[in-house]
Amino acid sequence: QTTGNTDAKIDAAWSTGRLQLNYENFQAALTSFDEAYQLMQKKIGIEHSVNFWANLDSEILKKYAWSNKVGNLALVTTEIAKVYEFSKNYLKAIEYYKKAIEIKKQCGDEINLMSSYKHIANCLTELGQLDEGLKFYFISIEGFKRNKQYEYLANSISELGKFVQQQPTLATHVLLDEETLALALNSISYQLLEYIKRASSNEKDFDKVIQNIPYPL
Repeated sequence: QTTGNTDAKIDAAWSTGRLQLNYENFQAALTSFDEAYQLMQKKIGIEHSVNFWANLDSEILKKYAWSNKVGNLALVTTEIAKVYEFSKNYLKAIEYYKKAIEIKKQCGDEINLMSSYKHIANCLTELGQLDEGLKFYFISIEGFKRNKQYEYLANSISELGKFVQQQPTLATHVLLDEETLALALNSISYQLLEYIKRASSNEKDFDKVIQNIPYPL
């Protein structure tokens, strides 16, 4: 933060925000993420100029550089949304997730886009807007499968378990076919195996290792 270098200051503010969010210091996290957000906006404004783009060799490189910088802005916007979500300010969280979604669409960042859809679904269902929330869950399920993000696919499907009693038809939804469920379950199996390997290296009592499942991987 003392270097005066904008990129370093962005990274420092972003990292500090993540640390504060992990400790659930929500206001401190918000302050740091907002600092990173403001610095990014300023940097994009400075660099999106004739002189900056003249130093790039091709239209493809121009597009990549622009998307990368704007993509990072979307990620920090998502971090701000998470602060509001985890502090249970769901309406504000949805507002920022929607801002992030618009940027991610511009950048073609579909994987992070699907993640934002899943988080919006979380917020909507917490607000009691179940039907709307389920729409966003299924958008994310379809997207995660398409992009082979099977760990995230499993996460989205598992969220639906909370609502099956209210809407039993979820269990037979067309997007939850045998192939999709198998991909999700295989991903969970892999995560469990990795956890057991790590935990067993420190804890020799295998029963204790198993008792700690589920574990925040």
